[in-house]
Amino acid sequence: MDNEQIQAEALSFLDTRGILRAADLGCGAGGQTIAPAQNIRGSIVGLDQIPGFIDELNAKALNLGLQGSASGVVGSMENLPFFEKETFGRIWPEGAIDAIGFEKGPAHWSGFLKMNGYAAVACPCRLAGEHPDEVERFWSNADSGLER
Repeated sequence: MDNEQIQAEALSFLDTRGILRAADLGCGAGGQTIAPAQNIRGSIVGLDQIPGFIDELNAKALNLGLQGSASGVVGSMENLPFFEKETFGRIWPEGAIDAIGFEKGPAHWSGFLKMNGYAAVACPCRLAGEHPDEVERFWSNADSGLER
């Protein structure tokens, strides 16, 4: 299954009947922020620590005419001081929760969800006992600060 199919499947679980405000925490350059923006009634804000990623996300949103639906801000998913409590109907940390942890992330983020809101969480994992060298290099470097 490719990334687009995975995103489509994840989006199928979102209730998009009402107007929704969502957050994509650890959004990177916004690859997974744009798809929800194109498929929900409402808006999604992407948050990442790397300013260049946020610039790229905001440029994509502008180029696609989504500037009212998708935007990016620089910040940390561990510290969300500029978001008010109970702001979001959905929190979408696709592939990023491992940066904060499964215990800490949902506990911290729950205060930013509206009543009946939820987080749609996906995390890369390794299930096989052996991994290609390229994969091992990626994961061993992931926490040591790849090019930013």
